[in-house]
Amino acid sequence: MPHTETILLRTKILIKLDDPKRAYASHMATDVENRLAPKNIFIKQSLAEDTIVFELIAKISNTKPKIETIRRTLDDFLSALIICTRSLEKIQM
Repeated sequence: MPHTETILLRTKILIKLDDPKRAYASHMATDVENRLAPKNIFIKQSLAEDTIVFELIAKISNTKPKIETIRRTLDDFLSALIICTRSLEKIQM
């Protein structure tokens, strides 16, 4: 019988923006994508005034999900957030 070890990986990212309205808009724009997280990756995103709180929990067993999948999930969130905040800056100019 093969040995199965489960690793619980928890990542928390706090992103403080300069304006609560901008934080709210960015949170609403990026939170939608979290519903499409890969299997065994759980994402919780919340808003605390002007700070977006992004939490990722991955249950890794038998190399699933792969670390590359976790990295891409984090990268997707950060990329979406950058696009959103840059768009908001352009709108306000």
